[in-house]
Amino acid sequence: MNNIDKYIKLNLSLVKGDLIGLVCCSVFASLGIFLPSLAIVALVLLVVIIVLVIRIYVKLFEKTLFKEEAVLYQSLPVSTEEIIVAKTFVATVATTAAWIGLMGGTSIGLALLSSSAMEPMLASVFL
Repeated sequence: MNNIDKYIKLNLSLVKGDLIGLVCCSVFASLGIFLPSLAIVALVLLVVIIVLVIRIYVKLFEKTLFKEEAVLYQSLPVSTEEIIVAKTFVATVATTAAWIGLMGGTSIGLALLSSSAMEPMLASVFL
């Protein structure tokens, strides 16, 4: 398992754009829970999060193991175990990043909700 770090970097670069979008959507979706005017946007973003997670898994597993790029990945100087471990690690990183984004957005929302600057706005919304 001497080249696994390079293979993990390769898989991360494969899904980097989707991963960034996933974290951003997670943060904004969780912020939408605390702002009633953004509730519809939050629901749409939750659907986008699900689509991005599925897209990351498809890129990591289906396309590179069973479709177009499978021949290229099988010709790399790594064992099958290293391929599966690296792809599973990157999939775990993607899922963890989504959860961290949701928790970070929730923390920001709670901080905004508890701050005194938000009280007049919230009072006008809920009254």
